[in-house]
Amino acid sequence: MKPKDMTNDDLNRRVAELCGAKWMRLLSDDSAIQKRSLVMPEEIESLRAKGLSEADGTEDMCQIHWVPNYASDLNAMHEAVSSLDEMQKAVYRNILIGMCEGMNRRNWSAIDATARERAEAFVMAGEGK
Repeated sequence: MKPKDMTNDDLNRRVAELCGAKWMRLLSDDSAIQKRSLVMPEEIESLRAKGLSEADGTEDMCQIHWVPNYASDLNAMHEAVSSLDEMQKAVYRNILIGMCEGMNRRNWSAIDATARERAEAFVMAGEGK
């Protein structure tokens, strides 16, 4: 699915994954039901220490641990972009500039891009599109 067609929640999850978030298998009281949740990188090691492992996709989706609202928060997008190396940042900037120029808005530049537009460009850059 193209980033522009994603819901904000889907876009937030994809940016989080590109920033290193992992799907982890959660412990459940009912061993017949396995669930998974998206966990941000800073939480992964502490959950592994508790015996949780990465999900394999066969589990039911559960709540999402706290994931930044990249699609609406410019500060969250700034943090995401700061995780990129210089080459990745160049690709991201080129995509964002191209998106803004393609909108044919007068006096519009990448500086004026919304958090949503930045998140879309981040996903496109991360997926090599």
